[in-house]
Amino acid sequence: MPKTSEKFEFKAEVKQLLDILVHSLYSHKDVFIRELISNASDALDKVRLMQLRGEKVVDEKLDLEIDIKLDKEAKKITISDTGLGMTKDEIVKNIGTIAHSGTGEFLKQLSKSKKKGDAEVTDLIGRFGVGFYSVFMVAKEVRITTRSYDASAKSWVWTSDGTASYTIIEGPDKTPRGTVIEIFLRDEDEGYADKWMVENSIKKYSNFVVHPIKVDGEKVNKISAIWREPKSSLDQEKYDEFFKFLTNREEAPLTHLHVSADMPIQFNSIMYIPKTNDEALGYRNENYGLKLFSRRILIQEENKDLIPEYLRFIKGVVDTEDLPLNISRETLQETSVVFKISTVLVKKLLGHLGDLAKNEAE
Repeated sequence: MPKTSEKFEFKAEVKQLLDILVHSLYSHKDVFIRELISNASDALDKVRLMQLRGEKVVDEKLDLEIDIKLDKEAKKITISDTGLGMTKDEIVKNIGTIAHSGTGEFLKQLSKSKKKGDAEVTDLIGRFGVGFYSVFMVAKEVRITTRSYDASAKSWVWTSDGTASYTIIEGPDKTPRGTVIEIFLRDEDEGYADKWMVENSIKKYSNFVVHPIKVDGEKVNKISAIWREPKSSLDQEKYDEFFKFLTNREEAPLTHLHVSADMPIQFNSIMYIPKTNDEALGYRNENYGLKLFSRRILIQEENKDLIPEYLRFIKGVVDTEDLPLNISRETLQETSVVFKISTVLVKKLLGHLGDLAKNEAE
């Protein structure tokens, strides 16, 4: 029998929020790739945790991975994962309703705001998890096919152009566990179906996601996040290789410092001192700062709040799960987390430099 689709209208306040998200929030369109990969990685993490606990999931032998297929002629990107999947109710809650826990409160605060700039909008919506909708910056239509991990669950197909409404219809019977997102690109954004552009975005933002990310069958994220590995499992060669990858240099560093902390803030960091100085003839390098990650996803390329300017020669990364971000993941909310991390890092760095001066003066 033919399957009947249901049409749902976005609420008025959701339409307003969608317009803000698509037109005023992100400074770089390619972040939609990062957001969808981040969501897929979360779904895969949940399945892996369930399997470790011995809980039953359908299609238990599926590899946990993210697969991206590109069709330049059709101006289409397909991003698939073998993660948790969704039921119909979860689709309506997680996809069909933006910021279901506080859309009205957001708009209320927005109406009280005296400033109308993007920065204030960004601050206000920092607590709403709506990164999926960044896809509508480039998409004229999006279709999601998903099936929950529950063996008794049906598959469902969600379709929307991101403006006024969305439809849900029962999906094919033999749909495997997970989620498939089909993105039909606008003509002006068809370049995002180019393999080099997608791979560059993955390498920039999502290179250290623990699950394999494949583009047209080829794995892209080949470098591991060694800062999250035990120091005992790493040798000098691995540290040196990561430094060369991080800085695009051929020479090994002078020294490194690997820091893992749980209190008062949980974070992991690897910092390097290069053998050579970037600054010469009085030239002052303004492009300094540590790469800031949250759960292996790049948030800021050069965070200048983690180390003081006089330590600007330091290269490295910091990864923390305690970081409150705004919705675009591009701007940090006002927080003491970065200050506390910085305090620990600077103390460790100065102590390390002091030991070098004492024990390896040359």
